[in-house]
Amino acid sequence: MIAHGQSITAKNVISLNCVVDMEMMNAAFTDFIDNVTQAGYTPVGNVFFANGGELMQTEAIPMQLFVSVEEDYHGGLTEEFNYRTYFQVRRVLQTRVKGMSQLDFARGMETLGEAITKLDGEYPNTPTFFVFTEFEGEVYTDIGVGLQFEES
Repeated sequence: MIAHGQSITAKNVISLNCVVDMEMMNAAFTDFIDNVTQAGYTPVGNVFFANGGELMQTEAIPMQLFVSVEEDYHGGLTEEFNYRTYFQVRRVLQTRVKGMSQLDFARGMETLGEAITKLDGEYPNTPTFFVFTEFEGEVYTDIGVGLQFEES
């Protein structure tokens, strides 16, 4: 299933740009959260990320990790971290898959890719975002890209 016109919004967001191999993603998420909490911030919700690489890339993947925090900016972060009071991506074309494995991601990416090829007058203009949600004990991953209208 594809949803058009979705958005990704969060407030008090800390982010980090990094490059990781697929098998090191969980360690990258853990290190990211550890650094955020050691700097005196309290994460709210789950980590989400943007993949700036090729869709099926498994090594040296350029990523941006994000997490919302309770606190307003108070410093304590090293210079590689960014703090935004508000983060938003509008006009997101999105699909949801159950789970968060590489196989789950591949299924979602295939569905999203098929939907992108059918767009008329719009094109993707963001990296691919992966947002995790837990519902009734199950983890779901929303996979989406921001869209922009073609200029005529």
